[in-house]
Amino acid sequence: FPWQGRGLNELQEVTTGELSATVPLLLCSAPGHDVSGRVEAMARDMNNDWPQLMGSAEGFDAAEMLVTSASKRGSWVMLKNVHLCTDWLRATLVKKLQSLGPGTHPDFRIFITSEISPDLPAGLLRLCDLIVAEAPTGVRASMTRLFSTLSKGRLNNPLKNRLYLLLAWVHAVIQERLRYVPSGWTERYEFTEADAMHA
Repeated sequence: FPWQGRGLNELQEVTTGELSATVPLLLCSAPGHDVSGRVEAMARDMNNDWPQLMGSAEGFDAAEMLVTSASKRGSWVMLKNVHLCTDWLRATLVKKLQSLGPGTHPDFRIFITSEISPDLPAGLLRLCDLIVAEAPTGVRASMTRLFSTLSKGRLNNPLKNRLYLLLAWVHAVIQERLRYVPSGWTERYEFTEADAMHA
């Protein structure tokens, strides 16, 4: 039977048409590849302003309160980098997500971003719809992916288009060279799609 999975390019369709209020969306990515920018861009396109919390010890209580209040109000929440706090996921978040039921507002959505990690709790993986994203391989694939994230309105100026092309090419070449660390480069280079959106 044909594979029915969806990727990051169909994120808005998945969010509005396939997700329910009680099923979180877990976005797993390869180390160094941040997918939260795609979710933020989708929220901006849909005029949906929503809180985001980083996966750190300081935000545990805030995250728990935020998920509780958002599930009642029908707003969206994004928890970033949860691979950094797997003990909290196991002890608290999984139980919180299991408690979501018929009383949950139908417009509530929770997005969880994480690097691919063997430490992610199996309970969380069972509860969530999962999208796995990897950085594209090759210069052409990387450039295509970067241009697919830009809105058409940003590509109206020919001078800016040349700058976007140069930015995409430099980014793609450097990302390819990172595959050969330490012989290609001596340091890691961090440049994500979120950086490109603000360029």
